[in-house]
Amino acid sequence: MLAAAVGGLLVHDIIGAQVRPQPVISLTPSCGSSQTFVRLQGSGFTPSNAFRSAPVDIYVNNELYHQESGQRPGGTNGTIDFSFTLFSSGNGFTLVHTVDVASRVSSNVVRFRVPCGGAEELSFDPPCFTPGARTSLVVRGTGFFPDSAAYVYYDSTDSEVSADRRIRIPVRANGSFVSSDGNPTGPFQVVPPNRPVPVYANDLGGSQVLATWEPCPPPTTTTTTRPPPPTTAAPPTTNTSPTTTAAPATTTSTTAPRPPASLVVTPVLGPGGFVTSAEGRGFPPGAVSLSWDPGIGGASATAGPDGTFQVPVLVMPRDRNGPRQLVATGAGGVRASADFLVVPSTVQPSGDDVTQIRNRRLVQR
Repeated sequence: MLAAAVGGLLVHDIIGAQVRPQPVISLTPSCGSSQTFVRLQGSGFTPSNAFRSAPVDIYVNNELYHQESGQRPGGTNGTIDFSFTLFSSGNGFTLVHTVDVASRVSSNVVRFRVPCGGAEELSFDPPCFTPGARTSLVVRGTGFFPDSAAYVYYDSTDSEVSADRRIRIPVRANGSFVSSDGNPTGPFQVVPPNRPVPVYANDLGGSQVLATWEPCPPPTTTTTTRPPPPTTAAPPTTNTSPTTTAAPATTTSTTAPRPPASLVVTPVLGPGGFVTSAEGRGFPPGAVSLSWDPGIGGASATAGPDGTFQVPVLVMPRDRNGPRQLVATGAGGVRASADFLVVPSTVQPSGDDVTQIRNRRLVQR
């Protein structure tokens, strides 16, 4: 009877191990520092009863975590819930899983990231596409589960895509991958439709990322109208024909011409130690240097994408009175200047400033 009872118990355990689902665990928090107090919860383990305890072993990076292993029974409902300090070495991922000692069945593997942040990302080469044009698409990923594998799905919403739209890619030790790594067909050879294309990726650690490959924006065009070339009048004859005027010629270019560079100072006069404001337009984007001619000192500025800048400029204290120019020089030698008058400190700016400076400049010439 005892042998039969023992035999029946063994058979029951084997059958139970076959039909029992894989235990499932979760870790809270899922990221932190190299020493973080975490909570491990799980279900689907062998329940404990009055005759048998059901210990659960914890493994960290496939090594038995001795502080907690074999000490936490599965309880009467097959669940576990306990906390411990998780030690991680270096940045990256730490793997945690459990083993049901009674059935020797392993749970799923959960990941702990050090430090927090660094979410998984996808990027594309080329970054955009022309609809209907065959394109070699290269997909790059970062932040994925290291030394594992990832699956990349091209246009996962299209029900008619073939099997070659999904490829398996090895993930490098730093968590990155390129779609041409270890793939004999290289990048995706696709003809993208006239709409954004979803690209989906997941890895063996459970990460899931959805990114969108966008169509390239159409090029912007500007239209420039040129006056017709001058015509030479025909010599007079007895039978003259009416003069015909050619229609304006129209050309199309993809970039608008930049206006000529100009510089304005406000106000246009002041004493030594005074600060005026210089505003430039039509300069190439980038660094701009400003200097007094004649004089010393100056300023520097940066022209924005629209070719403009505004910067305060100091008139050096005790600078010699009289007219001078503020000269601005940008990228490629583009230059512009503006007149300024250094006056005694008792003189205040008036409405005749511009006329006075211009007249003096004309006299000097």
